[in-house]
Amino acid sequence: MKREISISDVPLYAHLFHDERRKADEVEHLMRQIVEVEGRVEEKEFWKREAVEEYLEQSFKGISKLFEVTGKAPRFELKRKPKSISRLINRMGKTVLLTNDPALGREDILNLYRRKDALEKTFDVIKNELDSDRLRVSSKEAMEGRIFLTFLSLILYSEVSRVMKEKDLYKTYTLSEVFFELKKLRIVTLTNGKSCLAEVTKKQRNLFEKFEIPTPIAA
Repeated sequence: MKREISISDVPLYAHLFHDERRKADEVEHLMRQIVEVEGRVEEKEFWKREAVEEYLEQSFKGISKLFEVTGKAPRFELKRKPKSISRLINRMGKTVLLTNDPALGREDILNLYRRKDALEKTFDVIKNELDSDRLRVSSKEAMEGRIFLTFLSLILYSEVSRVMKEKDLYKTYTLSEVFFELKKLRIVTLTNGKSCLAEVTKKQRNLFEKFEIPTPIAA
């Protein structure tokens, strides 16, 4: 849905989106947290009610609002607040996007947001997966070379990830495991000067098949 709002006298358009799948994931995560924190409090000893509330906030920030602390020291208990939990669940799966452009429709807004999200995840891959958070170079040429190699690595990483999603390979492998398995490939140089590929394992052949790449037999 779309609503006209004003923030600090600035007219804006608010678009509210609801994702049922995301809500289901968030509810599942919340219920796991609730069960976990109940179990932890049950196992521990507390001598003050305030100590229980402080422990909840330190371990699971914000979750103390969902419980009422009952019982006496040293064994306090947590009693769920159904209304508070229900209010929190009702807000799950929802995203509010703001714009000052009245011409942008809901599909345009969502596409722009998803593109932005994709870019942020791309930079996260560069920093964490490709270990390129710092260039550590001393010349402009080295910097340009490092950035170029990072760009090529990102293209390869993105394409492998795309194929893995299409082929449902994430059920069996992580992306790191795919690269680790393929890193085991070795080229052997014979005494006559010829080179050949060492034996390809069953896992490697399966990966080549999934990626529709002919299994290499020689270098």
